[in-house]
Amino acid sequence: MYISEINSAKAICAQADMSAAKAYQLIRDVDHTKFPVVDKEGKLVGIVEKSELQDISSSSSPFKELRFSSILSGTKVRDLMNNNVYYAKETDTIWTAALNMKDHRVSILPVVDEENKVTSVLARNDLFKALLNLAGAKYSGLFVCVSTKDKSDIYKISEILEKSGVTLLFMSSRKNKVTMKITDKYSDTAVEALKNQGFEVVYTVHID
Repeated sequence: MYISEINSAKAICAQADMSAAKAYQLIRDVDHTKFPVVDKEGKLVGIVEKSELQDISSSSSPFKELRFSSILSGTKVRDLMNNNVYYAKETDTIWTAALNMKDHRVSILPVVDEENKVTSVLARNDLFKALLNLAGAKYSGLFVCVSTKDKSDIYKISEILEKSGVTLLFMSSRKNKVTMKITDKYSDTAVEALKNQGFEVVYTVHID
């Protein structure tokens, strides 16, 4: 699954040459803690923390007496942004994006097109939902985990499931174990067929 297939949030971006106070007014009611920063052409140039914009713009700031003075209005987003920004391309897979988030410990990834223009923002929750859907989590069914001896067992399992009349919703292979999710109808028949063909069933879990 590609990032372009995910219904991620529309990007709310701060302009690099925008004043910090104006930028905070733009993003203050949005739940995200970080926001993409773009140039006049909409191309990604950095990322800015909401808290930094808030510190500059808040009435509780030590500069509250000068809140809208020329000093504060002269503080631009580019003065506060981080130039080292991690992002994703629309053509990246969700697996690439998930690893990117994990490796760099970030909660959002700006998504850019071929021209490096920001098109959306991918949040950790967006990825979580996509991965769950990919695993068939939104459908009721039975998770079945069986032990395997070699790679060819995957094909044998697929044939057994097909002959049993179940629909395969998800399958994953790791460390001599295959985990699959199958539809409820004929699931008992499928499990028995796996056992009869010599597969050890490690566990079964029903998901409503």
